[in-house]
Amino acid sequence: MNEEMIFARGLSDAFVENLKHGRYASLLQKVLSLGLDVQIREDYLDVYADGRCVISLEEKKRPPDSYQAKIHRKFVVGASLGEFHKGGEYNHYEASDTFVAAYLAQIEAILKNSSDYVKPEGKAEQDIIRASYMPKSPVIFFDRQIQAHDIRRKADLLGWGLSGDVQGKVLLTELKQGLDNRIQDLMDQMKEYLKLIAPKEKEGFMEENIFNSYQRVINQKLQLKILPSVLKFPPTPPPVECLFILYDYNEKSELLGRLKDMAKKSDLRSYLVKLPGGSYSLPEPKDWERL
Repeated sequence: MNEEMIFARGLSDAFVENLKHGRYASLLQKVLSLGLDVQIREDYLDVYADGRCVISLEEKKRPPDSYQAKIHRKFVVGASLGEFHKGGEYNHYEASDTFVAAYLAQIEAILKNSSDYVKPEGKAEQDIIRASYMPKSPVIFFDRQIQAHDIRRKADLLGWGLSGDVQGKVLLTELKQGLDNRIQDLMDQMKEYLKLIAPKEKEGFMEENIFNSYQRVINQKLQLKILPSVLKFPPTPPPVECLFILYDYNEKSELLGRLKDMAKKSDLRSYLVKLPGGSYSLPEPKDWERL
């Protein structure tokens, strides 16, 4: 992996401590109690409500121990969170104690505003992540919207297999909702990311820089009680396989048939799961279809 593509997700020890016991502990506890999705990025943390980021909290390099909150302007209409400066479509706030108190007091209004912009696939994605944290789930999804430097597309999900043929494996996952025309091109999209995450020269095992980053992220998420404690990431890079999830797919469509035709021509090892509308829990791996 070249220098431009180094993957470096994770938070500083000071940031983690602030989230556990310090200034941001009440904020983290609140968003988790509401069932929101919390993801650790590169020196910042994103909180999602049905696929919409309702706050991004970032540690700044200077001055030391300074943090900034970023929220889309559309989500804070009617909410007063203190002084801010504008940057593109976002309001940027100093993430002070006063800001945290104001955000917690108005979080319901912010969530209501964001709900007007929810997309069906984003909502399904978050519900599938939430379901994966439940007991007996065969997979725990530990990251979403994975984007590496110099790669245009984002991968939807990364999961950790807990049972069956996928136990002890990372699952690079693409989710499509309804009749998404991109279903027929999923094989090519998956190859682009697999080439980065588990290149052929690694014989299907996770690339070391990415593995090291996720060791750190998963450890921090476990400390913060964002992930279930049953997730035990290994000490060495695990194998990576691919999973396609079609949510609320119309069986009359020809899109899946085209995907399967592409799969026959590919050496990509992949699984397929179809979830009916309103169902977000993955079945046991023995019931997945091998493409």
